[in-house]
Amino acid sequence: MTTTAVPSVQFTQEEIDFIFELFSEEEARLFDRRGWGYEDAGEIEDALEEYCVKLTEQCEATEKDGLYTIKLDDEFYSWVPELLEKAYDFYNQFWDNEKFIKECNWDPEGYKATLDAIEEKI
Repeated sequence: MTTTAVPSVQFTQEEIDFIFELFSEEEARLFDRRGWGYEDAGEIEDALEEYCVKLTEQCEATEKDGLYTIKLDDEFYSWVPELLEKAYDFYNQFWDNEKFIKECNWDPEGYKATLDAIEEKI
């Protein structure tokens, strides 16, 4: 019997925080959709919450010198790429909106740099 090793990657604290922020935003979207009667939103929200717990445990178990070793398993790929795509859409919508940037004290260059760093690693 052959077992295949699951690849892993090291994320910085900033990158992990960014990923968890994407999860938080998605949970808020799902909560809203559930309120609008979207039947599957509750199940998806529960699955995302379960994965967040699992990822938090991975982070706690693997943190070394501010780096977190995360398995790039099927579950990771079932969540993160889609959320990164939404983050890129958000960036593309607001990167040059001076009013939004000022009102939200948003750093579009830093946001994009973090997105790109995560994308490059996965």
